[in-house]
Amino acid sequence: MLSIIMPVFNGEKYLSETLNSILCQQFKNYELLIYNDASTDKTQKILEYYKKKDERINLYKGKKNIQQPNAMNFLMSKTKNEYFALHDADDISLPNRFFLQMQYLIKNSDIGLLGTFAEIINENSKTIRKISYPCTHNEIKNEISNNNCFAQSSVIFQKKFFNKIGRFNDLFNPAQDYDMWTRMVRLTKAENLPLYLLKYREHHRSSSFINKKTSVIKSLFISQNSKFLGKGRDILKEKTLKSIDENCLIKFFKLDKKKITYELKFSELTENYKNKKFIESFLIFIELLKMDYKLLLIKIHRFIKKSI
Repeated sequence: MLSIIMPVFNGEKYLSETLNSILCQQFKNYELLIYNDASTDKTQKILEYYKKKDERINLYKGKKNIQQPNAMNFLMSKTKNEYFALHDADDISLPNRFFLQMQYLIKNSDIGLLGTFAEIINENSKTIRKISYPCTHNEIKNEISNNNCFAQSSVIFQKKFFNKIGRFNDLFNPAQDYDMWTRMVRLTKAENLPLYLLKYREHHRSSSFINKKTSVIKSLFISQNSKFLGKGRDILKEKTLKSIDENCLIKFFKLDKKKITYELKFSELTENYKNKKFIESFLIFIELLKMDYKLLLIKIHRFIKKSI
């Protein structure tokens, strides 16, 4: 019924904690598909140890690194189950997570995409803040052109809608999930359970942290293209793109450099705030205030509303 998809690259530090959280789930009717993306640490030994303990684990190993989007696409081609759940190799699912989500999906078969709220944890698994997301389908459709409305590791979705879209696009790595959800919400009903069922880990080795500027640029592209999708257009079908950068935003969506700079600066502001660099945050805040105070108030309101 449920296939849990987990790519992992050099994940030895948190992998056991993650696997234990999955294997101890109240919901038992699942398979766990793991792709070791050419790790060079002790990841493979850890995976082999857990595979011997639980027959629900299907393990695959790559000879060269293919990146998370392609690893997820590969794993999803290996199962015929109706539902997929995504899970990063450093996050933690609460014991009742899959039970509550699958129970809700079975009772509401019209929902093709379901996420949850998330606790943000640090490298020591300590909760540092919480994140809530829009819950109803209408709220998600209204907001998804501005922000990603789902925590990737919290999501369960129906395979048939994924197949209609085709694949996670590695062009958007590490924001490939955001692109997928902007497309999927136009095919099926989407919701978030207002429950904190996932512990999402933030640390300096995560792909989203390492590629922060790249992620912001690609997320901005996705948000702008999402508005096009609502009008029946898709830049990816109209143009052949080999990469996404600031020039794409200017060329295809007519964004000026000031807007792009603003988004990058605001991302820097929130990162400094999260890391308790309050002086740096304040200096950027003043800079953004001078650039566009109305937009700053809107973005801060969204940030506060999302984070507790």
